[in-house]
Amino acid sequence: MKISIVMPVYNSEEYVGKAIDSILAQSFQDFELILVDDCATDGSPAICDEYSAKDARVRVHHSEQNGGICKARNKGMELARGEYIAFCDDDDDFLPGLLEENIKLAEQYDADMVKFGRRLIDVLKDDTVIRTKETQGYGLHVYRDEEKYTEYYKIRSRGYMTNLWNGIYKLSTIRENDIVFNEKMRYGSEDMDFSLRLFEVGSCIVINPETYYVHYRRDASSTSRKFNRNKIASILKTAEHEMPIWERMPDTRESRIQRVQMASDILRNIITIQLLHENCPYSRRQKKQVVARIARMPQLSFGTDRAVNFEVFKRDKKSWATIILCKYRCYGLLIDLLKVYRKFFGDKWN
Repeated sequence: MKISIVMPVYNSEEYVGKAIDSILAQSFQDFELILVDDCATDGSPAICDEYSAKDARVRVHHSEQNGGICKARNKGMELARGEYIAFCDDDDDFLPGLLEENIKLAEQYDADMVKFGRRLIDVLKDDTVIRTKETQGYGLHVYRDEEKYTEYYKIRSRGYMTNLWNGIYKLSTIRENDIVFNEKMRYGSEDMDFSLRLFEVGSCIVINPETYYVHYRRDASSTSRKFNRNKIASILKTAEHEMPIWERMPDTRESRIQRVQMASDILRNIITIQLLHENCPYSRRQKKQVVARIARMPQLSFGTDRAVNFEVFKRDKKSWATIILCKYRCYGLLIDLLKVYRKFFGDKWN
């Protein structure tokens, strides 16, 4: 069997059938679809069983207790029998050609990871689409061994490493390196954490700029849009796993500039997505303390020289302001500026 596709399923009776259909309709047919029912309490388990009864390629595992998406994905990987593995959320869609065209690349280049473009659709509770965004492609690229570090910033900044479901992965590489999902990450960042660890050990990485996957961010259910202390810890753990990649980037001024930009992006995301969330219980003083603690962490070090600072200023005013305000410990001002920016330029769910 060529590929296993793992889909965790939890309370998605309204969407899971459409997601499954998008996989079964693929032109490439040598696959198994593993549906991991994470103790759903709606009609999702019955829908999964119906598909399994109709199509021998569909296998269903009913978990004994709800363990979260990471545990469900780990169970799916444990059950997988394919040479490659892919993932799909229970309310998303595979676009035509996803399997056929990306497996062809994986086999052609003996790739450990093929990452492709995705279409992100933001949807309100009434299913009104308020935003659509696609991955910014930059051509087909094949990276072998140390080559992947040279253009890591380009790969990362275009969003190829952020998610899990925009790729297919060699299962033997995953198992040989004991790569599993961190089950403590229950509120996001587990996708990037997994991708980073596989990127680090992979000897061949392929970037396919074409879009093959549609991901829906639904305001009513998206964990990425909720406040949780675990989310901050998960982002920092992911940054810790990213540090070895940063350290293997070429030792040039350009790479130092890029590391500053990546580190400042992480800090700003924590502030914007979590500390400025309407449900964040922290006082202003507590928020400043959190930012101060994070800014001192090794994985977010802003150690730079004047030449690097000047170049960051020319390219990326937000990153420059972040490192300067942290240098002078103006954490409250940084929070205030991001609050204003979020109000006028951030995502607006209404």
